[in-house]
Formats: sequence, C-alpha cells, structure tokens
Amino acid sequence: WHNMPKFVELAITGGICLRTGKRISSFQCNKGLEAYPDFESFYRDFMEQTRRLIHMYLKIQDIYSEHTQKTRPSYLISSMLDDCLQRGRNMHAGGVRYHDYGGTPIALPDTADGLFAIKQAVFDRKICTAKELVEAMKADYVGYEALQEKLKRLPKYGMDNAEADAMAARVAGDFADMYLSYRTRWGGK
Repeated sequence: WHNMPKFVELAITGGICLRTGKRISSFQCNKGLEAYPDFESFYRDFMEQTRRLIHMYLKIQDIYSEHTQKTRPSYLISSMLDDCLQRGRNMHAGGVRYHDYGGTPIALPDTADGLFAIKQAVFDRKICTAKELVEAMKADYVGYEALQEKLKRLPKYGMDNAEADAMAARVAGDFADMYLSYRTRWGGK
C-alpha cells in the first residue's frame, strides 16, 4: 500500500517528512514546491517521482516472487488455481496464467484534492505563495488559521465542481497508466 497523500507532502517539502523533520532518502525529487514556476511542472515531477517509487516497489515484488518460487512453492494454493496442474508448475514458477501481485495507492481522492488545492491556492488564485504554504504546513497551520480556512473552502472531488472532478479523473488515470506501464517478471501488467 502506498500512502499517496504522504507522497504529495514529500513533493511539497522537497522530501522532508513534516512529522519527523527527516529527509526521506528514497524520495529523490528534492526541489520542493517553491522551485516550480507552474503547476504542470510540479505535477509532472510528482508523477514521475511516484512512478519511480511504485515501479521500484513492483520490482521488489518481482524479486519476492522469484524467491518464493524456490523457497515457498505454495503447492496447496497452486493446486486450486487454474493452469498450475496442467502446466505442472506452482503459482510462483509460471503455473498460473495471470501471476497476480501489485500495489495499492491509498487515498487517491485525497491526493487529487491536495494537488487541486496546490493548483488553485498557489498557482491559479494565488491565495498564498508556495513558501507560505510550506511554512503553514510545517507549523501545522498554527498561526496560519486564516489560510487554513481558505484552503478548506476550496472545491474538492465529489462536490459537483468540474475542475476538482477533472483533477481526480486525471490523477486516477495517471495512476492506472503508471501501473499498466510496468511489466512483471512474467510479462504481465
């Protein structure tokens, strides 16, 4: 499972966890929101960083699958899956037609809402600067209550706002493409 709102936080802060103050070494996009002149370049880098991390995770799943082929062949469950008996192989050794594994991006609607808020607040409506947003987030909005209220009033997915709904559709589509672009060790999607 991938905590996608955390990925948004890391993209905003340049890889710094707001809870711990530590740099997350696997998050290599260290620019932070302040470095972007427009939303599209921020979004593009966010999605590319996310793709890199998701594909890294899926590669780990490939390695796990290859390892379990040898060390945990799963004979019982393999006997209950289509094609394993016919092919004479367990599920991790190419026995199943569709060798299923993957990941789950958690909280995609929240991710879309966060990205849409950044687009609206920083780049379109200019409610605040990127620097002000980062400072407010670091302070957990203490001293930035007025900004927090403005951000809360921005449209969100599912509120019959065409732009917010379009952002959610874009995010969901980009995530689907991200997963579909990866090929497992068996050539599957």
